[in-house]
Amino acid sequence: MRALYACRGAVLGVFAVLLLAFPPGAPALASGIFLLFAGICLRVEARSVIGIHSRGSHLEAPELLTGGIYARIRHPLYASNILIALGLVLLHLGFVWESLLFGVAVIAWFSALACNEDRFLRKTFNGAWEEWRKHTPAFFPKFRKSIAETPLKRRRIRAFAEDRATWFWLLIYLFLIIIRRKAM
Repeated sequence: MRALYACRGAVLGVFAVLLLAFPPGAPALASGIFLLFAGICLRVEARSVIGIHSRGSHLEAPELLTGGIYARIRHPLYASNILIALGLVLLHLGFVWESLLFGVAVIAWFSALACNEDRFLRKTFNGAWEEWRKHTPAFFPKFRKSIAETPLKRRRIRAFAEDRATWFWLLIYLFLIIIRRKAM
């Protein structure tokens, strides 16, 4: 499972290359843009709470975050990656069966990463993780009246800026999609 976590960054590159192999389908711009925007917002929110310790090739957690967005969803970064990837699929392919194939692959990949992270957190934080897991779903947010407030470790704008490699590759993918659409 370490190899799975260590190569997680390369998945987007492989995903983009495979996606370019399929011709664009019918436009699904509104859905794709909505998913992309929702994924970006969720990612920025999670990164502003989590800090920068999640970068790198090793799974580590100096503390168990249970407040802020992490009071509503256990894996907001993986959920944001799923939303962004599904948005890109819809922008490129539209509503065709290949979209379903890519969608299932994306969800399976990030679900496997989340399960790996859950095992790590259970081992590291034991009882505290079990209690948090009981009240916090993995991917679908739980909306309740009050959530534990956690001070942001970084301002959202800084969290956005520090994720610049993600935004760079996202812009490259969008550029390639636009070029491909113009060529068709």
